[in-house]
Amino acid sequence: MTENLNNYEFLPKNDYLLLKTFNLGFKNKQILIIIINREKSLNAVNIDILKSLINILKHVENDSNILSIILTGAGNKAFIAGADIKSMNTYHPEDAYKYSVLGQDLVKLINSFDKPVIAAINGYALGGGCEIATACHLRYASENSIFGQPEVKLGIIAGWGGTVNLKRVIGLGNATKLLISGDTINSDEALKVGLVNMVFPLENFLQSVIKEVKSFCKNSPNAIKNTLLSINSFNNDDPYKKESNLFRDSFKHEDSSIGLSAFLRKEKPEFK
Repeated sequence: MTENLNNYEFLPKNDYLLLKTFNLGFKNKQILIIIINREKSLNAVNIDILKSLINILKHVENDSNILSIILTGAGNKAFIAGADIKSMNTYHPEDAYKYSVLGQDLVKLINSFDKPVIAAINGYALGGGCEIATACHLRYASENSIFGQPEVKLGIIAGWGGTVNLKRVIGLGNATKLLISGDTINSDEALKVGLVNMVFPLENFLQSVIKEVKSFCKNSPNAIKNTLLSINSFNNDDPYKKESNLFRDSFKHEDSSIGLSAFLRKEKPEFK
């Protein structure tokens, strides 16, 4: 794989994201690999990362040499362990609404992307991490992966498309259970309910995902584009707007302060 792509100098000057390419061996075609690079923070996503991911995808969309995108996390403990709770704990309701809309801008862009976006889930995919993974067209998980939407345990709701996309992927009943219980499931359970497409051993995990992605990169890019556009025709902005409004409103309630603050203190919240 090749690093330090000259074509992507538009990236903000930070180390939160790493870009690599895998050459497919024909006509200079490549797979772009985007790595969330906050391993010490379990690759938690902050505002800078959200903006950078949106920026990258918008530029890559018109790059005919990139046939597919793989999104993964640094290390072997986490894909994306969630949103940045330290930042969220300071949010007023309107800050929360803007944060929700920004996260939804990313998941809607992934939803509607006309090249396959693949989540290579190498560990925790919680909260916003599960929402970003769910937005991707395909999800491949390592054996140690853990999935969940724990927002209700923090006194808030999923705000990056979780209440919209999860039910589409795993069905209303399974989605509702994950969203209102806040419980987690492992990779085997995720495979059973259809949250992931395949599970691989952690050893050589990314190479296994690349091998799968290579198999459909041989197909017609235009046919894939039109297939994805047809599949994604379900998209409607109304449920996203509704979710952002409810995400904002959850920050008006004291439960959000109780839950977020307790998390940072590593204590169990005591909701009134």
